[in-house]
Amino acid sequence: MLSITSCTASNVAVEERGSAAPLPVTKGARVYEIRRGDTLSSLARRFDVSVAELQAMNRLRHPDQLAIGDRLLLPPGASLSSALIWPLQGFTLTSAFGSRNGRHKGIDLYAAKGTRIKAVADGVVHFAGRQSGYGRVVILQHDNNVRTLYAHNKKNKVKVGQRVVRGQTIATVGKSGNASGYHLHFEYIRGGRALDPQLYLPRFASR
Repeated sequence: MLSITSCTASNVAVEERGSAAPLPVTKGARVYEIRRGDTLSSLARRFDVSVAELQAMNRLRHPDQLAIGDRLLLPPGASLSSALIWPLQGFTLTSAFGSRNGRHKGIDLYAAKGTRIKAVADGVVHFAGRQSGYGRVVILQHDNNVRTLYAHNKKNKVKVGQRVVRGQTIATVGKSGNASGYHLHFEYIRGGRALDPQLYLPRFASR
């Protein structure tokens, strides 16, 4: 049996457990299935709710009640589409948020030329075209006043106003604009402010 490894309730990593009892789920409730690497604090950020709301709605006195595969009830207003996925598979993180003397507004992910870039969540295409320095860019509008930006693309595969679903291919990796090599520049923007995408993306992902 594996157990929670952290001692703080809001920042515990959920690990696999042999036979966890599922949380009670009422008919019609919106739910999220716990994955490896999830924490209460990371889930609260991703669903734009508070840790206290998650604990209260799920009657969580002790965070180690959760295990991979358990279902977490979501408060009203929480958006399932805000559970992000990584935009690439088979990538290497080459530049973190805030690097370059704090001027880097996203993260850079190296991948081979033409690798498919996927929407990290459901949304609507807000922009698809060229921007100075960024080359070919796609910007998606999501719930909760969130936008995601995908830059230096080889080819954009969506149009403004188009609805996309999480995991849908929206572009391919290139080096358009001011880019020295093939990579994806990815930004997570809430309310007009660029935030560190790694705070909202899953902790563990296929790379």
